[in-house]
Amino acid sequence: MAKVALLIGVEDYRPEAKSLPGAANNIAAMKQVLQHPEVGRFSQVKTLHNPDPLVMQQTIEMLFSERQREDLVLLYFYGQGIKNNQGKLYLAMASSRQDAAGKLVRSTAVPATFIQDMMNSSAAQQQVVILDCWFREAALEDWSAPDDPVVNHRQQVSGQRQAVLLASTTETHAPQQSSDLSAFTLYLVKGLATGAADIDNDGVIAIDEWYEYARRNLQVMAPATQLAIYATKAGNKILLAQAPIDDPKQRYRQTVERWLRREGSAVTRGILEVVRDRLGLLPQEAVAIEAQALQGQATRPSTQRGALSPLQSHTKVPAPQIPRTPPSVSTQPAVPQPLTPPQSSIETSPTPKRQAVKVALLIGVSDCGAGFTPLPGAIKDIEALQHVLQHPQREFAQVKTLINPGLLVMQQTIETLFGDCQSDDLVVLYFSGHGVKDDRGKLYLTTSATRKDTQGRLVKSTAVPASFLQDVMGDSQSRRQVLILDCWFGGTFTENWLAENVGPVNIQNQFGGAGRVILASSTVTQSAFEQKGADLSTYTDYLVEGLETGAADLNSDGAITVQELHEYTRRKVQKSAPATQPEIYGAEVDYGILLANAPINDARLEYRKEVERCASYGGISVVSRSILDLLREKLGLPLAETTAIERQVLKPHQAYQKKLQRYAQVLVEAIQQEYPLYNDTRSRFIRFQQVLGLRDEDISLIEAQVVRQVRGDQSAAQFTSSLEPDGQPSKQATPTRSLTNKTTPVKPAAKSTARRHSHPVDNATDSSSQTQKNRWLLLGAATAALLALVGIIYGFRHWQGLQRLKTAQALATQKNYEDCFQQAQAIPVSSAAQNLLQYCGAEANWQNVQAQSFADEYGDTVWALAISPHSSMLASTSDDTVNLWDIATGKLRTLSGHTDTVWAIAISSDGETLASGSSDQTINIWNLKTGKLLHTLSGHTSRVLSVAISPDGQTLASGSNDKTIKLWNLPTGELLRTLQGHTKHINAIAISPNGKTIASGSEDQTVKLWNLNTGELRRSLSTDQNDVYAVAFSPDGQSLASGNKDGIVKIWRRS
Repeated sequence: MAKVALLIGVEDYRPEAKSLPGAANNIAAMKQVLQHPEVGRFSQVKTLHNPDPLVMQQTIEMLFSERQREDLVLLYFYGQGIKNNQGKLYLAMASSRQDAAGKLVRSTAVPATFIQDMMNSSAAQQQVVILDCWFREAALEDWSAPDDPVVNHRQQVSGQRQAVLLASTTETHAPQQSSDLSAFTLYLVKGLATGAADIDNDGVIAIDEWYEYARRNLQVMAPATQLAIYATKAGNKILLAQAPIDDPKQRYRQTVERWLRREGSAVTRGILEVVRDRLGLLPQEAVAIEAQALQGQATRPSTQRGALSPLQSHTKVPAPQIPRTPPSVSTQPAVPQPLTPPQSSIETSPTPKRQAVKVALLIGVSDCGAGFTPLPGAIKDIEALQHVLQHPQREFAQVKTLINPGLLVMQQTIETLFGDCQSDDLVVLYFSGHGVKDDRGKLYLTTSATRKDTQGRLVKSTAVPASFLQDVMGDSQSRRQVLILDCWFGGTFTENWLAENVGPVNIQNQFGGAGRVILASSTVTQSAFEQKGADLSTYTDYLVEGLETGAADLNSDGAITVQELHEYTRRKVQKSAPATQPEIYGAEVDYGILLANAPINDARLEYRKEVERCASYGGISVVSRSILDLLREKLGLPLAETTAIERQVLKPHQAYQKKLQRYAQVLVEAIQQEYPLYNDTRSRFIRFQQVLGLRDEDISLIEAQVVRQVRGDQSAAQFTSSLEPDGQPSKQATPTRSLTNKTTPVKPAAKSTARRHSHPVDNATDSSSQTQKNRWLLLGAATAALLALVGIIYGFRHWQGLQRLKTAQALATQKNYEDCFQQAQAIPVSSAAQNLLQYCGAEANWQNVQAQSFADEYGDTVWALAISPHSSMLASTSDDTVNLWDIATGKLRTLSGHTDTVWAIAISSDGETLASGSSDQTINIWNLKTGKLLHTLSGHTSRVLSVAISPDGQTLASGSNDKTIKLWNLPTGELLRTLQGHTKHINAIAISPNGKTIASGSEDQTVKLWNLNTGELRRSLSTDQNDVYAVAFSPDGQSLASGNKDGIVKIWRRS
């Protein structure tokens, strides 16, 4: 176990504010006592004096990231704190400042959320944060004061581990000023140096003892001061330092301090002399101890102290003997004058409100640090978008660009962009580059300095967090904000990890806000962004095209809204790469934000829209060609112009066709080298498909045609059916490779012929070499036919679109809105498809939901819910009963039989049986229709927290605080077996859809997989030192989800 500390002191603030002396003294005194070999015993104590924000953040990140689980990490800060109008906390640096409006420039301070992220990401399980600062309000006359002046340190700083925070004050009012060591730090140091903080005299000083010692002494000195301690788990019991056991001086000091708290009670000098003599102390030693104890008492006003005590009348009060510490003490750090800009002595009249303007900031990051691939196309994205926005028709007053900016430059420029706006201004922020999603699901935008460490983890102090953008945009006066993200938020770990962190995080949550619309080139989990290379990105290309040509004006009203631009770009991108799904986030009321003007009655735009209609399915037919020729003559457009328009409109269709052709060529070449395909080759084809942005239905015809050519009369479905539902190749119909790289083919079905023995290296399966040659000649000839097939696919897509429309309409009639929405998304653009997409999307997203409430007469907490298979009955738990509700009528039936709280219920797949688990250590089995109690199952020795019924309704699994899982025969109630392996409470149980596997989640921080039939433990999965409270299988049984205490959900996929 290592004990490390970082002590930060800031005193030299900007010239317009007074300095804050005492920082150097505070961190020096803390360092001395923490490093002392008989007290703190810290192996490393690092100090920072007046650091800039970047250095401070990087040092804090190193402090927490380079730790082991058993380490103790202490972070101490002395300086100014700032609380903004949203209640968010910042630690002020020497460079921290306010803008002309009196608002904090966030990029010059360190947000408390950054420290919180570092604590949560650290492996160290013992974390201590000490804040010796006052969080004054940064607001001036423009900002409304918060309703509650108390600072919420717990929410802002405390972490999820065994962590504790000590704060010198919870108030936002100004404390007294002094130039010396603060009283809070003084008593922290004294408590450790003298051992006086060992209140229970056990030889060690815990955090809660340290805090209590400082609190008692500070309240004697300044009763209005309110210290605060916030702890998670057992953080307040962290053992910080050593203390002497049965030390006479410490015992005498405690006696004196108890007397001082009695405010001049009847304790006399004679009693203290008796105590001194009994402890064997010299008179001068006792006087020194009394002087230290009385130092705080002497600073209090006489109206609070009361009459002069006998001890004070006999004691001379010298300065406290704290090494390297000035003699005088303050109750709080000094507070400089507010960081307000210089005021002119000349009175000026109010500035009239200017007209609304449109401004844009375009950021492109093509080159980052270690761990990121270059993206030269990002610079081209910026140049193209800048060109179109600067055109006078778009009416942007300012379009600023940043190419490969550093962290501080990027943050300060973003802050200036949003800070200088009025309420009616339109502000556009565009970013092209790498996005990063960390292991906790938080999103970041890269800068030129962004890098990953040797473990593949993001160095967070080098990237711009989404929370920074959200704060800056939230504080802006502008209520017309557009954020465009042409990036894919990739994870910080490699792709071949089985567990993925998919916590409750999305772009809307992390970037969204009122008056704001977000356009994203792909969802958080998509990988289409990896196509971005040296050229203009597909997404930005169509953004520019829609604005430049006016084609994004879908309703032809002369204006392009954010929603129209998104819809135009989405259609174009999906024609080129159907698997890619650009998204729009925000409130629908903001979708109508006007971005740009579009020409009205423009001949070129009219011709373009006609071409769009004619080319809906990828080509221009003979009839469509005649229509376009007549329109060209009518509009008087030259042939060269119309040809260029047609080429641009058909570009996404041609790109899609080229991708199909490329996939077909690579597939043929691969099969010429090996057939059947090896597992690794199949996996690479799945990846190839993802990079091309193709869906399964896009490539199914190609694969089927190739297989028919190669395998003759053998079913083409075997090629695609050998892929598992999770996208992994099947292990049943493919050859495997040994370590010597030799091939061991899997034998075909018994009814095989010579032409079905298709592996080229298995000469034993071919009747002759001539047969092999003929096959590859046939395959070569088939290649040309296959490429011709790609052209036929376009005609097939038209027919396929009509069929999908009919299917989607039928699904909508059946109220299967999720499948309807999925079908409608795949339909080529048409008014009917868009109407259906909008309707089914609203229903699938529960936008038209109607609430129906169920409540019993007692209103007790509901601990568990279950709905019967046909959605006719709702079961809920309330105290020691199970409530059964008829969903149609709301009629209530109550099942009584338990004697303590019911924690879990489950309903069988046939809807006939209900099982309930309770704190009374039993499971009750009920007939759901009659309400009759069928069985009471006993055997657990502690509360039953989870139950699950197998799909066939024959087996019941129960999990308990007694650390066991029990399997029961559901019809008879017989105990089949007990599964043991967990070391702590079992909180969750799930059975796989095929009824063969049990998953159990426990507070021992593991998920275990068991064979349902034999009880054998198949696998134990670690959850990174986090208690598991929920588990669930996917419907296909290929994935398992687990929910942890720290708010993270993990997905475990079969490899």
